[in-house]
Amino acid sequence: MDTGYFYFIKDEFFNEFAGSNLMENKVINKRPCYFAFIEKKTQLLWFIPISSQYDKYESIYQKKKAKNGVCDTIILGKLLGHKCAFLIQNMFPCDAKYIENKYIHSNSPVKVDGVLQKEIETKAKKILVLSRIGKKILFTDINKIESFLSKK
Repeated sequence: MDTGYFYFIKDEFFNEFAGSNLMENKVINKRPCYFAFIEKKTQLLWFIPISSQYDKYESIYQKKKAKNGVCDTIILGKLLGHKCAFLIQNMFPCDAKYIENKYIHSNSPVKVDGVLQKEIETKAKKILVLSRIGKKILFTDINKIESFLSKK
């Protein structure tokens, strides 16, 4: 798996971790796809769903920013020239065996630019630290998934 690229996750993963508040795969159009990075400390693979519902998440982003002065759980950006939202609030760890395939567009793997990649990874790692010390920020039950994956 390569950091900064996008992947699709097998349905088997979502079945295995039902009840963990994961965003589920859509049968039509193979979505969502997930931005991927590796957490060096644990060597876990982390996946962040992206959404094309830009206006919806921009509104949520603006409300959180107005309330807290910052919003680290949603990043607004572009992918393949289209506005999208990176939903750190829905990220999850995953094992390589659950990766279906890399997102390919026009015969090339899809990757974000380096500046956006750095922003996503920095904020995601910040949220992970806060989540691990007990802050309820993520919708996903990462503790349940991490515990299962670390036992394997």
